[in-house]
Amino acid sequence: MRQEKAVKKQSVIIGSIKTILPDEYRKAGADMVIAYSTFNTRFGVCLVASVEDRVCAILFADKVADAVADLHARWPLSEIMKGNPPVHREVEKYLTGISAGNNAGLKIPLYLKGTDFQIRVWKELLRIPYGSTYTYGELAMRLGGRNMSRAVGTAIGNNPIGYMIPCHRVLAATGKMGGYRWGIERKRAMLGFEADEFILAR
Repeated sequence: MRQEKAVKKQSVIIGSIKTILPDEYRKAGADMVIAYSTFNTRFGVCLVASVEDRVCAILFADKVADAVADLHARWPLSEIMKGNPPVHREVEKYLTGISAGNNAGLKIPLYLKGTDFQIRVWKELLRIPYGSTYTYGELAMRLGGRNMSRAVGTAIGNNPIGYMIPCHRVLAATGKMGGYRWGIERKRAMLGFEADEFILAR
């Protein structure tokens, strides 16, 4: 397990990031207790989950049951229970009041489970500015080479922190939406909202 310093974003600060590799999770996962809560956002139902007071998942769905099933699939060895610790309320505050200029003082610590490559990709996503987009190829080049586009796309599809790690800001080279784990219409809504907010904030 590793821990790193805070990463700054335009409208929120991601606090220190703690990571756990899949092999480490297989050994320690049964001892983890994950709390989750749900609330409604402009992008649909949102589930936020945490372990050790760090956010380990922000998931979107049309129904609460679908979001809970997604959480269980991601953390299959751990005890999962309802709960609403302070860090959940901070995430809710951000996602229900988000704009290009609001919530700049929030600081959200993360707990990420993934391979070294996945975590590299997710951290690179944090560098995409609010109101901007990259293509999969551009992101791959930043990570080492355009021939990595497919691997980068797979890692993006496994991003566990919806919206705050902004995988919705990555598009196909043609400018089309590309894929999105939580639905193309939700991705289009997120990008449209950010574009409007970015213009208003200028």
